[in-house]
Amino acid sequence: TPEDAFLASGTPMLDMGALKAYMDEDVAEPEARGFFVEVMGKVRWNEDRLGIVSIWEFPQPYKEYVLGSDHAEGLDTGDYTAAILLCRLPFEQVATIRGFDGRQVGIAEFAEQMHFLCRYYNKAWACPENNKDGGTVCALLQEWGYARVISEANVTPTAHGSNRLGWNNNGQTRRKGIGMMQTTVKEREVVLRDKRLITEMMHLVNKNGKTQA
Repeated sequence: TPEDAFLASGTPMLDMGALKAYMDEDVAEPEARGFFVEVMGKVRWNEDRLGIVSIWEFPQPYKEYVLGSDHAEGLDTGDYTAAILLCRLPFEQVATIRGFDGRQVGIAEFAEQMHFLCRYYNKAWACPENNKDGGTVCALLQEWGYARVISEANVTPTAHGSNRLGWNNNGQTRRKGIGMMQTTVKEREVVLRDKRLITEMMHLVNKNGKTQA
């Protein structure tokens, strides 16, 4: 298949044995799919099979959550906008925001759902990419008064003192992130439930010295 040919042309970045184990042992259908709305100042969940938010576990009292996001063209074909919400202890994936079946997710819709998702999950820490459209997401979160957004100084030592919100996707941060992800996946330190996510991780390769999917 074209996918097999692509994998054969590069070196997988992540441990394939661990990813196959995730597929066999951890993958599960989401408990719910839908979207969030705000009613009288409170975030409410709406079930909807066409919603862009998938939930594997609803928020639990006293648990801490963190969300990371990547902002792109919003299409399933190629690069797209997506976010993953993780519980910190135990370390596991509990929700995602992502388009599907070719559905494009506009940056305003994505930022709103991300904002509501973080509030719904015990005011989760948000770590949005701040390149290009990601900068718009960071600005919207700031405009809406969401205070729990990580800044560049939290992510990159060389950005010490920077108050710019989010993380900057550059050579240094990308190498650091991939290195941490390689260890986390190989040791299976995190529980991953999403079949699409794991499939995409299998297609992350080093081709001609460049990490790509």
